Amino acid sequence: MKAADKNFPAIAYFVTSHGLGHAARACAVMQALYLVKPAIRFEIFTDAPAWIFQQSLTVTFRYHPLKTDVGLVQSSPFSEDVDATRQRLAQWLPFDRKTVQNTARRISRLACQAVVCDIAPFGIAVAESAKLPSLLVENFTWDWIYEGYRELAEKSPDLLVYLAKYYSKATFRVQTEPVCRRAPDTLKTAPIGRRPRTEPDEIRRRLNIPTDRKMVLVTMGGVPDNSDYTAVLQQQPDICFVLPGGGSLKQTGNLVQLPLRSAFYHPDLIAASDAVVGKAGYSTMAEAYYAAKPYGYIARASFPESAFLKTFIEQRMAGLEISHQEMITGAWIQQLPKLLQMQPAAPRHANGADQAAALLLKYLPGVA
Repeated sequence: MKAADKNFPAIAYFVTSHGLGHAARACAVMQALYLVKPAIRFEIFTDAPAWIFQQSLTVTFRYHPLKTDVGLVQSSPFSEDVDATRQRLAQWLPFDRKTVQNTARRISRLACQAVVCDIAPFGIAVAESAKLPSLLVENFTWDWIYEGYRELAEKSPDLLVYLAKYYSKATFRVQTEPVCRRAPDTLKTAPIGRRPRTEPDEIRRRLNIPTDRKMVLVTMGGVPDNSDYTAVLQQQPDICFVLPGGGSLKQTGNLVQLPLRSAFYHPDLIAASDAVVGKAGYSTMAEAYYAAKPYGYIARASFPESAFLKTFIEQRMAGLEISHQEMITGAWIQQLPKLLQMQPAAPRHANGADQAAALLLKYLPGVA
């Protein structure tokens, strides 16, 4: 992380802490902005872990731990606690006026010239208080997600209305494919994903995986998973499986287990793999899409975004759906030969991160 310089043009970036995917998407946009305007700096407000920004960014930034939304309370990568989510929302909304005003003064002292929010509505409230332009980056908003949970929508409709009101206050809005609910008069981009940095052969060398062996990355997007299907994977000795999210670095036969925060950059692991298997999440999907990797995905039946991710994977990628039951039992291994035979074509269009960066420079005065 580079030291912040107040003489550089600055953006306050508010990021939801729901999983790691939104932080990864925000990093992709910030990195793309930096490539166009190297003098830019970022003041990042979130309670997503600092390490993902430290690992993903080479830009000038400073990290400010701050709760920017509630998201969804999850007990596993595939289950949500709707009642706990509703209770936390009721405690958090409406936004505390003093916290909004203090944060607004803070970004003013930091000489921020605009606010960008990756689905974190609190940042829009702060921008309004600071009298700064705001840009919302989203493929869904939380009020739309909450509408998909009947208990939450029926018991707390006022909370959804409150959130929708703040989303509508964004000065500009960028919707990134795959969009869940299209809004009129919005700017559109292709999927946004981080880029790999290291050659696949070097990643495989560091993982002690021969270049002539198949490598499959099994990832749950940063949410701890208690399923144990490693015994099934060990029955496939000709395939090397890389599993991020474990407690420590450990190599056992054909299995390489990595801690959630490891020395390996996740887009590099995707680029070095022959296939990706895991939860259908936005950033994993986007990074596998741009790396042109077959994607064995597990959709979350209860999560409203999943249907749109599934449609995109089926229409635009080489994808193979795996049920939750198949994942936790290891039965998905029977579909692995089919997945590894798929040969997706690399997208020919620009990364949505570049498109979002161009839109930011065009629509946010003072930054360009």
